[in-house]
Amino acid sequence: MKIQIILTTVLFFSFNILIASNIEDNHSSIIDNDMVTMTLEFNDHSNLFEQTQYKQSENCITMQFQKKIDMIQVFDLNGEIEMMLPVSSTKVNLGLSLFESATYKLGFIIEGESKIHYANISIN
Repeated sequence: MKIQIILTTVLFFSFNILIASNIEDNHSSIIDNDMVTMTLEFNDHSNLFEQTQYKQSENCITMQFQKKIDMIQVFDLNGEIEMMLPVSSTKVNLGLSLFESATYKLGFIIEGESKIHYANISIN
Protein backbone atom coordinates (compact mmCIF):
# COMPACT_ATOMS: atom_id res chain seq x y z
CA MET A 1 0.00 0.00 0.00
CA LYS A 2 2.81 2.39 0.90
CA ILE A 3 4.50 1.72 -2.45
CA GLN A 4 1.27 2.46 -4.32
CA ILE A 5 0.90 5.82 -2.57
CA ILE A 6 4.50 6.77 -3.32
CA LEU A 7 4.19 5.62 -6.95
CA THR A 8 0.92 7.54 -7.41
CA THR A 9 2.44 10.68 -5.89
CA VAL A 10 5.55 10.47 -8.11
CA LEU A 11 3.44 9.93 -11.23
CA PHE A 12 1.13 12.83 -10.31
CA PHE A 13 4.00 15.28 -9.84
CA SER A 14 5.80 14.04 -12.98
CA PHE A 15 2.64 14.62 -15.01
CA ASN A 16 2.23 18.14 -13.60
CA ILE A 17 5.84 19.00 -14.40
CA LEU A 18 5.38 17.72 -17.95
CA ILE A 19 2.28 19.89 -18.45
CA ALA A 20 3.96 22.96 -16.93
CA SER A 21 6.98 22.59 -19.20
CA ASN A 22 4.75 22.89 -22.27
CA ILE A 23 3.26 26.19 -21.12
CA GLU A 24 5.78 29.00 -21.08
CA ASP A 25 4.40 32.33 -19.91
CA ASN A 26 1.08 31.62 -21.69
CA HIS A 27 2.85 31.53 -25.07
CA SER A 28 2.64 28.73 -27.58
CA SER A 29 5.29 28.44 -30.29
CA ILE A 30 4.07 28.03 -33.87
CA ILE A 31 7.34 28.74 -35.75
CA ASP A 32 10.75 28.21 -34.24
CA ASN A 33 13.95 28.14 -36.27
CA ASP A 34 17.25 30.04 -36.62
CA MET A 35 15.73 32.88 -38.69
CA VAL A 36 12.40 33.54 -37.02
CA THR A 37 10.44 32.59 -33.93
CA MET A 38 6.71 33.18 -33.70
CA THR A 39 4.65 32.53 -30.59
CA LEU A 40 0.98 33.03 -29.86
CA GLU A 41 0.01 34.92 -26.75
CA PHE A 42 -2.27 32.71 -24.69
CA ASN A 43 -2.88 29.19 -25.88
CA ASP A 44 -6.57 29.78 -26.66
CA HIS A 45 -5.62 31.41 -29.99
CA SER A 46 -4.01 28.27 -31.37
CA ASN A 47 -7.17 27.52 -33.39
CA LEU A 48 -6.72 30.84 -35.21
CA PHE A 49 -4.23 29.30 -37.63
CA GLU A 50 -4.74 26.34 -39.91
CA GLN A 51 -1.11 26.35 -40.96
CA THR A 52 2.02 28.46 -40.54
CA GLN A 53 5.32 28.01 -42.32
CA TYR A 54 8.56 29.91 -42.73
CA LYS A 55 9.72 29.78 -46.36
CA GLN A 56 13.45 30.49 -46.36
CA SER A 57 13.68 30.67 -50.17
CA GLU A 58 11.12 33.51 -50.23
CA ASN A 59 12.09 34.99 -46.83
CA CYS A 60 8.45 35.04 -45.75
CA ILE A 61 6.02 33.50 -43.33
CA THR A 62 2.97 31.89 -44.92
CA MET A 63 -0.08 31.80 -42.67
CA GLN A 64 -3.39 30.11 -43.42
CA PHE A 65 -6.19 31.23 -41.07
CA GLN A 66 -9.50 29.60 -40.25
CA LYS A 67 -11.30 32.94 -40.58
CA LYS A 68 -10.80 35.96 -42.81
CA ILE A 69 -8.21 38.41 -41.45
CA ASP A 70 -9.08 42.06 -42.08
CA MET A 71 -5.83 43.61 -40.90
CA ILE A 72 -2.50 42.86 -39.25
CA GLN A 73 -1.08 45.44 -36.87
CA VAL A 74 2.67 45.46 -36.17
CA PHE A 75 3.90 46.90 -32.86
CA ASP A 76 7.45 47.48 -31.62
CA LEU A 77 8.59 46.47 -28.13
CA ASN A 78 7.39 49.80 -26.71
CA GLY A 79 3.85 49.15 -27.96
CA GLU A 80 4.12 51.80 -30.68
CA ILE A 81 2.42 50.84 -33.92
CA GLU A 82 4.97 50.33 -36.68
CA MET A 83 2.60 49.51 -39.53
CA MET A 84 -0.89 48.32 -40.38
CA LEU A 85 -1.26 45.80 -43.17
CA PRO A 86 -4.72 45.46 -44.79
CA VAL A 87 -5.29 41.81 -45.66
CA SER A 88 -8.94 40.77 -46.25
CA SER A 89 -7.98 37.14 -46.79
CA THR A 90 -7.58 33.79 -45.05
CA LYS A 91 -4.06 33.40 -46.47
CA VAL A 92 -1.19 35.79 -45.75
CA ASN A 93 2.39 35.84 -47.00
CA LEU A 94 4.28 38.12 -44.63
CA GLY A 95 7.57 39.18 -46.22
CA LEU A 96 10.30 39.50 -43.62
CA SER A 97 12.10 42.11 -45.73
CA LEU A 98 9.61 44.59 -44.20
CA PHE A 99 11.26 44.08 -40.81
CA GLU A 100 14.60 44.76 -39.19
CA SER A 101 16.13 42.15 -36.89
CA ALA A 102 14.08 42.70 -33.74
CA THR A 103 11.07 41.46 -31.79
CA TYR A 104 7.60 42.64 -32.73
CA LYS A 105 4.03 42.07 -31.61
CA LEU A 106 1.48 41.25 -34.32
CA GLY A 107 -2.21 41.96 -33.84
CA PHE A 108 -4.61 39.99 -36.04
CA ILE A 109 -7.99 41.64 -36.59
CA ILE A 110 -10.53 39.05 -37.69
CA GLU A 111 -13.53 39.98 -39.81
CA GLY A 112 -16.61 40.37 -37.64
CA GLU A 113 -14.76 40.08 -34.30
CA SER A 114 -13.87 42.82 -31.86
CA LYS A 115 -11.18 40.78 -30.08
CA ILE A 116 -7.65 41.15 -31.43
CA HIS A 117 -5.45 38.04 -31.42
CA TYR A 118 -1.77 38.66 -30.68
CA ALA A 119 1.44 36.88 -31.58
CA ASN A 120 5.08 37.75 -30.93
CA ILE A 121 7.65 37.45 -33.69
CA SER A 122 11.41 37.61 -33.33
CA ILE A 123 13.42 38.06 -36.49
CA ASN A 124 17.13 37.26 -36.39
